[in-house]
Amino acid sequence: GNSLGSSVAANPWSFTTQAIASATATGPVSAIPTNVGSITTTYTTSGATPTSVNLYYTTNGGTTWTLAGNDATVDGSFGWIIPSAGTYHWLASAVGGGSTEPSPPAGGTPPEAGPYIYDNVRPAVSSVVPNNGATGVFPSQNIVITFSEPINTASFSFGTTFTISPNPGGLSVAWSGGNTIATVTHTAFTYSTSYSCTLNTGILDSAGNAMLADYSWSFTTHAAASATATGPIGGPSNVAGVTITYT
Repeated sequence: GNSLGSSVAANPWSFTTQAIASATATGPVSAIPTNVGSITTTYTTSGATPTSVNLYYTTNGGTTWTLAGNDATVDGSFGWIIPSAGTYHWLASAVGGGSTEPSPPAGGTPPEAGPYIYDNVRPAVSSVVPNNGATGVFPSQNIVITFSEPINTASFSFGTTFTISPNPGGLSVAWSGGNTIATVTHTAFTYSTSYSCTLNTGILDSAGNAMLADYSWSFTTHAAASATATGPIGGPSNVAGVTITYT
């Protein structure tokens, strides 16, 4: 029951409460297009332990946000399947633990992680030159193939994913248009000859998606030049200066 005496120095102390819970998205990140749509969204937390974490994605740089899911395990990872092709960015929001992070984030909130470029669209042939069924093609005409999206140029291989019959020889390819246009040069075609070309499903886009089906077309080269004399015609004549005609 004794009280502190006046000669005893005061003994104050202080303490600080735990920081409020917060969460920050860290991935996945892939600046190179990929066709992997089953992903793991990762995040870190700090401060108090949240009761769960909401994971959000945007495909427009943060203008709008969509909930991917809620992770009640709070283990730093959340698996889900990307719904459609696009360029994705991520944001994590802690729930509970005193968190003041908004769920959902306000439109215009900057992403915390990304980009992750998801491409599950198969490439297709947009056009070919010479076109299918073309006639009168000159022997020096290059073959030009335009694809619907950038192609993995390593997947374009003569005799494997691109064939031409009969093979004129001297085949070489040059790419342009961001790897969407393949220009095939060759030894001169033979006159009056039908050629058939095929691109098969081994052709891949830059994300690894294959063409849905083979693409084939054919064309015929110009007829070889010929000449036929048509005159003059007549019996014996003393006219030495004549005009020879031909077609």
